[in-house]
Amino acid sequence: MITHPSLAVDPESAFLLRIFYLFKEHGIRYAVMRNYFSLPNSAGGSDLDILCLDADLVSAQNLLQRAAEDAEGVCIGTAESPDVVKTHYLGRSADFASGWWGLKVDLFPGFRFCGLPLLTDDWHHTEVYHGAVRVLPDGLSGLLGVLKEVLNNEILPERYVGAARAAHVRDWPRMRALLTPMGERALQLLEQLLDASCDTEVRPALCRQLRRAFMVHALTRRPFQTMDNLVRFQYSKVFRYVRPSGLMLAVLGVDGAGKSTVIEAIKPALDDATHHALMIEHLRPALLPPLGRLKGGGQTSGPVTDPHGQTPSGLVLSLFRLFYLTLDYILGYWILIRPQISRLPNVVIFDRYAYDIAIDPRRFRIKLPQAVIRALVRFAPRPDLVVCLHGSAEAIAQRKHELSVDETSRQISALLAFAARTRTAVLISTTQGIEETRDLVLGAIVGALKARNHPRS
Repeated sequence: MITHPSLAVDPESAFLLRIFYLFKEHGIRYAVMRNYFSLPNSAGGSDLDILCLDADLVSAQNLLQRAAEDAEGVCIGTAESPDVVKTHYLGRSADFASGWWGLKVDLFPGFRFCGLPLLTDDWHHTEVYHGAVRVLPDGLSGLLGVLKEVLNNEILPERYVGAARAAHVRDWPRMRALLTPMGERALQLLEQLLDASCDTEVRPALCRQLRRAFMVHALTRRPFQTMDNLVRFQYSKVFRYVRPSGLMLAVLGVDGAGKSTVIEAIKPALDDATHHALMIEHLRPALLPPLGRLKGGGQTSGPVTDPHGQTPSGLVLSLFRLFYLTLDYILGYWILIRPQISRLPNVVIFDRYAYDIAIDPRRFRIKLPQAVIRALVRFAPRPDLVVCLHGSAEAIAQRKHELSVDETSRQISALLAFAARTRTAVLISTTQGIEETRDLVLGAIVGALKARNHPRS
């Protein structure tokens, strides 16, 4: 039997146990595809891949959301296509000292490529049990893993090929019957790829031939349905780019406020939630090279130990610097950052952001009226959440000795004023311990996600 969720042993297991408890209670026809050995108490550092019937997809999605809420979690975002629904979850359970948990769940409505089925619905009669969790037989799981890599990346994956070859040798008639939507020619090519004597040099060509044979078979048998599926698949990519499911977060604070320490503290939970796809950027996207390199000064990256060591530029150069940096934020976001938070519900954290130009223009050697700086900085893409770290000016200045107490106090005042007029900003004091600060920051992220997921009507 599935252990009742109240008997969870850690925050992640509370979510996992709730998933399988609800799936059983509501009769969801599912099977965990791989990496199930530590279930139901842990995902073992992996994501959770669940195959379900297409008819159960909506119910399964709703139950996943309910399980997350019951485990005091929230959905970071969902990237949905006809092939798979990828959802990232983050939460904190007050019942455990460790508190925070994160998990990526991939829900497959059948097994498809470009929206076209490769597997019959009879797969759900083949599932076996790991404890009380339904899982796919290793052979079928291996075959699906091979097909996924062959069709998407034109490679024969070593981690799946052993189980797939074993299924080919021992149970091919049943596997073949399950994979009949692929078509006869594609199945023949799959057998050739699974042959241990298949030369590694011809594998890429066989992969391409298999994909082509499958597409021809689908178009020949159901041309209108196939074209509709292909259009829907491409539309899902465009839709995800137009409405990204990921999160962009900026952490602001004067030198010594503890930005790097706080980011390191929140990183483990967010890393688990995004399955190690978390991105951390310093200051700007850096699509454009540093200004110092344009002037022949070489590489200028690395920690800044004397932020006010150089005198500000004149009017013309200050304007150029401001335009250049703003342009990097705009282009860098659309070319580098937007794809990352659109393809999957990933999280991108900026250690400092464009708003620092207005708070501390001298760091950027800019000497312009605040109205001009703010007017241009406003064009930088807005993060979903801006965490503003603040504290005692004396204590912060003492940590790094890079800025005077007066300058530190001035920047803190500017940061407080920025937070007061910025809807997405949240003020967090770092006067308490790092664990308390971590909890406040992650709590602010959860709050922002809840507000985004359930906007006021």
